[in-house]
Amino acid sequence: TLFYIHPTAGEYFCQRGKEIGLEFDQSQIQYQLGYYFKKAYLELIASQGFITSPEFDKTFWTTVYQNLFTRLGIKDDLPDLSQHFYNIFSSSDPYELFEDVTDTLRGLKERGLRLGVVSNFGPSLPGILEDLHLTSFMDVVAVSTLVGYEKPHSSLFEYALKKMGVPPEATLHVGDSIEADVMGAHQLNMRPVYLDREHKFTLAQRTTDNSMYQDTASPTLPDKCLRISSLRE
Repeated sequence: TLFYIHPTAGEYFCQRGKEIGLEFDQSQIQYQLGYYFKKAYLELIASQGFITSPEFDKTFWTTVYQNLFTRLGIKDDLPDLSQHFYNIFSSSDPYELFEDVTDTLRGLKERGLRLGVVSNFGPSLPGILEDLHLTSFMDVVAVSTLVGYEKPHSSLFEYALKKMGVPPEATLHVGDSIEADVMGAHQLNMRPVYLDREHKFTLAQRTTDNSMYQDTASPTLPDKCLRISSLRE
């Protein structure tokens, strides 16, 4: 919603691999990262739902990386190598802000609105937001691994609402996942706004954005959900 891996996850992964003497095929890395992430996430949801922690985040991602490296034929130093990439993606270095973020947040803040982040992310997110100069805009930062629950679980949203002291019906939640953001906010009677930067969702087809959250039929947008392609809207 606010930032992305620049230029892409696959390209960045290859760049950082080359620094330590590893040569990867960019297109293969991009696909395999997505595959092993989705596979591990679906297994996670099936086994324990949306409960999380800093320790689990580390275990989850290092396992994804170890599976990826094994698939690529790398056999040596897998724990250290996986930890190396976990540390990289836990820092702010891979991430850049979308071009509409800073001006939009500044404008909303100047209008007197209270702002917060509700994110499924590792425990390093507060530091990343600080490095990206976003902390000053935020009244609350609710991070799944620090609260203990991931979106769409209601507990993460409820934590943020309580910290901000606002009722759900007076709140807009903007996010780029239908399941995690739109449906998670909708269940608490918040007004969901689906940020569809890449136009993945079409009203005619009612398709979703390659769900990471459930291996079931795609949901539709609630009637009161807004759909935008830029935060400036």
